[in-house]
Amino acid sequence: MSIQIERSLFLFYIIFVFYAWAQCSQHTDCTSCTQDKGTLGLTPCCWNSNSSTCQTSLLGLCASGSTGVTYNCPTNPPSDFTYTDNFGRNYTLPFIASAYGDFNQAQVCLNNTVPDAQLIGVYNDSRNCSSVLALLPSQNTIVVAFRGAQGSTQFVITALNLILQGPLVSFPPGGKVFSYFSSCFLGIWNAGLGANLKSLKQANSNYGLWVFGHSLGGALASLTSTYAVHQKIFNSSDVKLITTGQPRTGDLDYAIAHDSSIPHSYRLINVADLVTKMPEKVNLDATNAFHHHFEIWYNQNMLIGANFTLCNQAEASNCSSSTSLVQSLSYDYHNTYFNTSIDTWFGTGCI
Repeated sequence: MSIQIERSLFLFYIIFVFYAWAQCSQHTDCTSCTQDKGTLGLTPCCWNSNSSTCQTSLLGLCASGSTGVTYNCPTNPPSDFTYTDNFGRNYTLPFIASAYGDFNQAQVCLNNTVPDAQLIGVYNDSRNCSSVLALLPSQNTIVVAFRGAQGSTQFVITALNLILQGPLVSFPPGGKVFSYFSSCFLGIWNAGLGANLKSLKQANSNYGLWVFGHSLGGALASLTSTYAVHQKIFNSSDVKLITTGQPRTGDLDYAIAHDSSIPHSYRLINVADLVTKMPEKVNLDATNAFHHHFEIWYNQNMLIGANFTLCNQAEASNCSSSTSLVQSLSYDYHNTYFNTSIDTWFGTGCI
């Protein structure tokens, strides 16, 4: 190749890059920025939330701290349900803890923490996935809560499905979810949870629905809340979802479908909880596994009065994703929420 041709190609490259930069830099908001796929679709634009600027990508990849996914643009949760530490500590925690016990243990746990809760049933499937169903008359609410993985075999199966990005299956409300989560959800739903939830709503027509879950149970809580709205058992505005230590549950299309059905949704993350980063993603914009809104990040500890951050992106590089693998492995953040061993607390009666 002659020097003249090399110079011409280099000049063409410089002009191409400059044009792409100029095209992206004209955008002043995230939505228009991320919808611009650039020159010939080769240089999609990326929005940097820290600087509030639209930048060009490099070979289709956004720089760290930027996103090219419109769904991942910064947004705020609905103003009619703001997460509070009191709600998480005094409702989410005890209901999840109760789901780790049998019926009697669950009732004792709730008697000591949420006295007016009326336990209706405990539901299990062949994979040892489990949930509780309860009435909370003081709040005009039906509550469903799911425990996390229990037993080393189940934990390994769950972890492998996540680490290896196990098969995704279609989910009726929209998108695809990891098959293990789908199987557990359907097992519990068909074991009586679905029918009893529908009956309770018919008997208490003015009641809303709260759904809680930890770890694997966080994924199941996400699916259950979305499905309950999809099946028209509850209106979208009457459902609240809060999870702890929830892994990525499905793909980008599922995250979009979830948010459309469940706008009142929060994922609590204790500092550097490793499970919340699974399946691991080098590129936070990868769409085959995508968190839904909204992350609540306790970035120091979860003691009473601890500060937390509301992250306004589903996949935010400046929230829990900014913690390192070393930090994630340095402490059992995953099983300790609100300074409580969430999977063993039921054994003390939740006192």
